[in-house]
Amino acid sequence: MAIDRMSVVCLLAAFVGAAVPPSPNEPIQFAHDIDVPEYQTMANPVCVFCSVRVEGKVTGNILVVGGDVHLAGSVEHNVIDIAGYVFGNDDSAIDDDLISVFGNVQLGSHVFVGKNLVALFGAFYAPSSVSVGGERVVEPAWVAAALLGSLLVLVLLILRLRAAYRHRRRRVRGVKGRRKKRQTLLPDKI
Repeated sequence: MAIDRMSVVCLLAAFVGAAVPPSPNEPIQFAHDIDVPEYQTMANPVCVFCSVRVEGKVTGNILVVGGDVHLAGSVEHNVIDIAGYVFGNDDSAIDDDLISVFGNVQLGSHVFVGKNLVALFGAFYAPSSVSVGGERVVEPAWVAAALLGSLLVLVLLILRLRAAYRHRRRRVRGVKGRRKKRQTLLPDKI
C-alpha cells in the first residue's frame, strides 16, 4: 500500500499540532467552541469550524474561520470572521477593525468599532447608533454572485471556443489525410 506525500505531510502536521499544547489564555480550537465568561480575560482566541462567545474581554485579536462570533463584551484589537456570522450585542466594543468575509454582520445599538468595519459578500445589519471610527466598507453577497457568475460565463466561453478550435483542427487534418491517401492510391502517370 503506497502512501502519497500529501498524506504524510497532513499526518506530520497533525502530530506537531497535537504535540504543542496551546496556552489556556490563548486558545486555538478546531470544532470546539471558545467561551470568554463575564469578568474574565482571554488573549487571541483562534477558532476553526467553531464559534467564539465573548462576554468578558479579549486582549488581542479574534480569528474565526467557518464559525460565528458572539460579542457581548469587548475586544482590544481586531475581530476577523471568514464564512460565519458576527453578532454584536448592545454596547459591545471592538477597539480596532471588524472584518467579515462571506458572512453576515448584525450589530446591536451603541456598538463601538474603533477603526474600520469591513463586511464583504454578506449581509450587514446595524442601527444608526453604531459608532465606526474609520471607514465602512460593505459589499453585499449579490456582488460576489455577480462576479462568480461572470467568471463562470467567461470560463464556459473559453471552453467552448477551445472545443470549436479542436474540432476544426481535426476536420482540417482529416481533409489533408484523405488527399494523401488518394494520391497514394492513384497510379502514377507514365
